[in-house]
Amino acid sequence: FLYFIGETTIMALDGAAADGEVASSIDQSVSQTPQARAGYSALRWFAVFNPNISHGEDSAEDNILWFHPPSTPVDDQLRAVGLCSAFTCFSDMFACDPVRSFDTDGSCVVLEQVEPEFWFACNFSRREDGRVLTGAGRDRGVSEAARRTMRMGHAAFCMTSGTLASCFGR
Repeated sequence: FLYFIGETTIMALDGAAADGEVASSIDQSVSQTPQARAGYSALRWFAVFNPNISHGEDSAEDNILWFHPPSTPVDDQLRAVGLCSAFTCFSDMFACDPVRSFDTDGSCVVLEQVEPEFWFACNFSRREDGRVLTGAGRDRGVSEAARRTMRMGHAAFCMTSGTLASCFGR
């Protein structure tokens, strides 16, 4: 089983919760970076998605393979993953490299393409102290730590369950 860790509960990829000691997580690995101490705090949400499963608005929910926290309203999940999908599709068409991260007013979204067509995305909220970060590379440490943890999680998942493509019949 692949576990992604939220605040104090370990969440399995299938959405089942298991109480336990928090050993390593995206949130913990990111909180150790200087950028995290300078302005980013907790993991707000984490998603696994494939923007190519469905192309219609009526079936857009099918593109979201997993979302944490599961209590997030579906409309909010669709908006979050839709924005990530738009960035990934735009960068596929116009950039040499895939998009790695982007900033919004109150957060940083980090993306990692773990397999062809399959993406992990996580959103980190900014601290509540009102500080605004400026300058190039302000989220580089956060992004690198999050992407490294996502790659390790994907590798662990593949060792126990196979690829995402094989699990979802792609």
